[in-house]
Amino acid sequence: MLSAGRSRAAEELSRKVQENLGDLNLDKTTFRAELLPVALGPGGKERVEFVIRPNPGEPELPVRKYASGGELSRVMLAIRLAQGRVEPGATYVFDEVDAGIGGETATAVGHKLRELGGRNQVLTITHLPQIASEAASHVVVQKAEADGRTTTRIRKVEDEERRRELARMLSGRVDEASLAHARELLVGVAGGDASG
Repeated sequence: MLSAGRSRAAEELSRKVQENLGDLNLDKTTFRAELLPVALGPGGKERVEFVIRPNPGEPELPVRKYASGGELSRVMLAIRLAQGRVEPGATYVFDEVDAGIGGETATAVGHKLRELGGRNQVLTITHLPQIASEAASHVVVQKAEADGRTTTRIRKVEDEERRRELARMLSGRVDEASLAHARELLVGVAGGDASG
């Protein structure tokens, strides 16, 4: 009975993760939760192994052995989104989730991070404005040297300062065109004001 329940849950999780991967523009990546037999014990007679095939024609790999940081972060995002329950107090940190992506994929990842952020606290380190614009709160981390020491400063940016930061992220400079694009990114995002 426990094994049958685990089998149903593994199929459902695999289906949900696969849908999320498609939404993250990883539709060529396949994912499945595989039940592997183990000696009968308090945890039952099987264990779960998450398995992915990054691209058609490549071998399946256990997620734990997969090395690509960016794709792995997006797979983990897809798994977290597939969870049917909220983990009280959980905080998820995504670094490199933007590695090797841009444009449409960055926008999709930003939307999915925002969706997960509606259920749990999510911290994302990103250099992509499409992802940063989806955040409920945007902070900038800056390094500086003072008296022969390196210091790090973290500050929250809001309103016009946030638009200017997104403009800088978009083009490396703040001008009329990049500010207009930054405003477009913020339209419809909670906490983002497209005015000004």
